[in-house]
Amino acid sequence: MEAFDKNVDKRKITELPWSVYILYSKKFDRKYVGMSASVSARFNEHNSGKVKSTKAFRPWILIYSEPFLNRVIARKKEKFWKSGDGRERIKEMAKKHI
Repeated sequence: MEAFDKNVDKRKITELPWSVYILYSKKFDRKYVGMSASVSARFNEHNSGKVKSTKAFRPWILIYSEPFLNRVIARKKEKFWKSGDGRERIKEMAKKHI
């Protein structure tokens, strides 16, 4: 930790910016909601078949991504998107990509 500025709060160093993302498969009309510290890396994992739950529905496109300061807040938003109201809003977003 010596390389870091001594004025930096060490607790903040471990907090990565988290994002909630929504993927859409045109081919199968499927949606997927996830959360990651690196949306681009996670998106590549989904499209390369490394994620069991999304492997069969490739290819995916990213239709939404929102960054958050910490994992707890991101998880709350992810839960919203997986709720009834959230799923309805996702359907509206997906229509724009059909």
